[in-house]
Amino acid sequence: MFYAERFFHKNQQEKGCKKSPAPPIVHQLGLLDGIAHGVRLGVICYEMVRIAFCIILIGCASFLVAAPAPHIDFDRDIRPILSERCYECHGTDKAKGGLRLNDSKIAQSELKSGNRAIVAGNAGKSELLRRVTSTDPDEYMPPKGEPLTKIQIDKLHRWISEGAKWEIHLGVSPHHSPNAAAAQKRSLGEK
Repeated sequence: MFYAERFFHKNQQEKGCKKSPAPPIVHQLGLLDGIAHGVRLGVICYEMVRIAFCIILIGCASFLVAAPAPHIDFDRDIRPILSERCYECHGTDKAKGGLRLNDSKIAQSELKSGNRAIVAGNAGKSELLRRVTSTDPDEYMPPKGEPLTKIQIDKLHRWISEGAKWEIHLGVSPHHSPNAAAAQKRSLGEK
């Protein structure tokens, strides 16, 4: 036996690894031929296999944890929340407290109370978030029906923190029609 093979086997036995013969197929295919210094594939170290498996598992899990949250899209993520839970009292027909959440200028302007419902880029100063997370029944929004879910509140928080970008609802997305994009810019007074 070569020195390296003896050293390898001794090392594996000290680590608590079991020595097992190579399966017959390994010998038939000649997989042991040409292995440097006589180290054989037939030595199986269960501890090393377990460690390798854990490293692979941790590596895969790190991709899941490190995945960035998807960008908040107004039409996909925010408009449904506002229309289902807020527009009844703060929409086109009603504007309780002077707040209309279907108009970005009004929603971001100063209210009768002196607060702003939405402070783009600063979720901590946004009255909307304070109200939907309040535990005071006199201040909590929406006042009737089920409370907003944690996911809905998180989406609102992220949307406001990302700058509360509003998109004007068009039948055709401006990304697909240059005429619709031009019409949107004209309605906003942009050049």
